[in-house]
Amino acid sequence: MTDRWFLKPSRFFGFLVGILILRAWGRFYYFDFWAEDGTTFIAQAISHGFQSLSFPLGGSYATLQRLIAIATTQLTPMMMWPLALTVICGLITAYVFFLITRSDYEWLIPNPVHRVWAAILLTLTPGQNEMFGNLANLNWILFALLLLIGLKDIKKGVSTVDILISVLICVSIGTSVLLLPLFLFRALKADRRAWAISLIILLTNAVIYSLSHTLHPQDMANVVGMDKIPLKTVLSATPRFLYNTWEKAIVYRPWLGPGLATAINDYGKWLILMVLVNTIFWVSFAIWIKNHFRILAAQTIVLATVLVVSWGLLRGIGRPGSLELPFYFGNNYWALRHSFPVGFMATIFWMSFFSFIKNPLWKKRLFVAFIALGVIHGLDRFFIRAYEFGHEGYPTTRIWASNYKTLQQSLATGCPKNIRIPHYPHFEDWALSYQSQGCNSPPQP
Repeated sequence: MTDRWFLKPSRFFGFLVGILILRAWGRFYYFDFWAEDGTTFIAQAISHGFQSLSFPLGGSYATLQRLIAIATTQLTPMMMWPLALTVICGLITAYVFFLITRSDYEWLIPNPVHRVWAAILLTLTPGQNEMFGNLANLNWILFALLLLIGLKDIKKGVSTVDILISVLICVSIGTSVLLLPLFLFRALKADRRAWAISLIILLTNAVIYSLSHTLHPQDMANVVGMDKIPLKTVLSATPRFLYNTWEKAIVYRPWLGPGLATAINDYGKWLILMVLVNTIFWVSFAIWIKNHFRILAAQTIVLATVLVVSWGLLRGIGRPGSLELPFYFGNNYWALRHSFPVGFMATIFWMSFFSFIKNPLWKKRLFVAFIALGVIHGLDRFFIRAYEFGHEGYPTTRIWASNYKTLQQSLATGCPKNIRIPHYPHFEDWALSYQSQGCNSPPQP
């Protein structure tokens, strides 16, 4: 990084952790389970232990998520289970954001101070309100980690540790297959070890898909695939979706903010602004690609951005009706987890884009403007609300803290036999359920 004491790696990592703690302070203070954290991961960890590693979830085995859940139930006090998950997932998130500061990404963003600012902007990436600090949405962070492995300097290559991490990610998330072209590109250019990761991605996804269909047909029945959408709909919607995602999430939002980026859907009102921004961007982009002296880096960053944009397409095809663009670019889009990968990639894309500009004055001005706007837009939606937050405001109770002793008693004595502790979101199905084998002794008074 640099020799400045504040920018020493350990201190700066702590600074990023501090930003995330400040953003999500309510999630650490009013800790509770979110969605599948209690319903699936913790519930199966206490009922089945390491056997739960063989249980599929939406076409994947969520291996890392399950290992974290098992470790949490065995190594931390029961009352602290939700807080432990928040801390662990929060640290993993901060580490992924921190990675961009390393010299492995100097070929994309040469200036170490610019990489530091990129990491700070990543902590402000939209979409974290839903996904920060829980296992249910850790797959988005793991995808970003695999993406960063794919963006390492091709001439340096990936390490053995990177390969091992890739194995763990590929058995934890199904969407790793989207990054296969990136690693194949690396392998074809110069990085021989990228062949290993390409093979890992291909084989793990093929094996898991085959096992899920053979051994767990019920789980796969819950995963709606491309075959559920008419081919005509897919072919007609795909180009429109990819272009609009690129335009709104990559080009507009970092500069204009969520509000204007959403409003641009109203072509009549914002036609002049849309034409102006598009013209500036595509002309600059063409000049950048044509004159760039580090064409390999440019090709890599563009390929990665296109692949990340395609994530939303995969999710859209997976749910009937969600190919409609207002779903993605409505007022709620930027608070949902689906805006995270494109927001993450937009920061890296633009910071890399500016690094390749040869005019030092324009480079400095664009960096300052981008960072300033990024901070302003990030502060606009800075705080990540606690899980119990609702339309009524701050929570008045801590659900887990008020009910965990019942589960503790059941695990110790078998009584009561059936436990069901609801958690956020307050849907009927979201609850941690446990069934004991029967009472071993009379329940404690």
